[in-house]
Amino acid sequence: MMWFKANVALEGGSRSLDGRLGCAGGAMSISTAERPPLLAVDDYEGNLVVVSALLEPLGFEVITAVTAFEAIALARERAFAAILLDVRMPTLNGDDALAFIRRSAANAETPVLFVSGDEVLCEKLRLQGHAVLEKPYRGAKLIECVRALMDRSPPESLPHGLAAMGRK
Repeated sequence: MMWFKANVALEGGSRSLDGRLGCAGGAMSISTAERPPLLAVDDYEGNLVVVSALLEPLGFEVITAVTAFEAIALARERAFAAILLDVRMPTLNGDDALAFIRRSAANAETPVLFVSGDEVLCEKLRLQGHAVLEKPYRGAKLIECVRALMDRSPPESLPHGLAAMGRK
């Protein structure tokens, strides 16, 4: 087993984060074979670098896609513990991409966090019951939102040994 504890620089200083994604102190064990896979989709690669840099040290395997079509193909190949999906992308938007992703049995119930800088669109998605993270966002807010997604994941959808991750 590999033990990890991440220190993340936040506004006003650094903070120690444990495997519960956002709770201070402690540590959690995750073997490298049990890293929960997250699909991060954004047409701006810089955002994907930030997401990976924030979540990989916390024990996640972050798989990235720069197009909706790439995300759909990845979702057909494997199950994800959660999906972070940009709403506005060229060719196919995130909302339409999700409809295709949901056709995959492996990701039909995978929790999704929509990411957008459009306040009106964010509100519309919230009213539809979706989890939304508005751009620009701070790293701590991303971690908090991913934690909330993991809390909503049915235990059977998480890799073995991670069913309690993020739960109180």
